[in-house]
Amino acid sequence: MIWLSQRVIAYLQADTALVSLLGSADNIFVESAPLRKGKYVTVSAGIGKDLNNIEVDKGMLDITINVSRTIENAHSVCLGLVAAVNDRLNKSELGLTSGVYKVLHFLRTDDTDLKVDAKTEEYYFTLVFEFILDKS
Repeated sequence: MIWLSQRVIAYLQADTALVSLLGSADNIFVESAPLRKGKYVTVSAGIGKDLNNIEVDKGMLDITINVSRTIENAHSVCLGLVAAVNDRLNKSELGLTSGVYKVLHFLRTDDTDLKVDAKTEEYYFTLVFEFILDKS
C-alpha cells in the first residue's frame, strides 16, 4: 500500500499550516526518516488480509509524529503537530482518492498518547487510521 502512504504524504504536504509547523514539506516520510530531523512525520500503510490470507482492500495506516526533546517546548510542539495531522486527515476520503482506488472510509481509530523514546531523545505520538478502498 505504498501508493496510499505516498498519497497521504502529498495530502499532508499540501497543508501550509502543517508544513509551517514542521519547518519543511521534506520532513514527511514513508515508513521511516532517513536522517533524524528535529521535527518529522512518518507514514506507514499496510493492507489487510482476510481469513484465507488473501489481500483485501482494507487495512490500517500508522502516522507517527516525532519531535526532538532539544527543541524548545517540544512537548507542546509535538501535540500541536498531532492536532494538525489529525484535523487534516480525519474523514479525508475525497482528498485521498486516486485514479485507481476510491477511498470509501478513512477514520482515526486509535492513538498511542505522547511517549518519549529515551534512545533517540524524541517525543512521539502515533495516530492509527483505518481505511477501506474500492478499485475504480
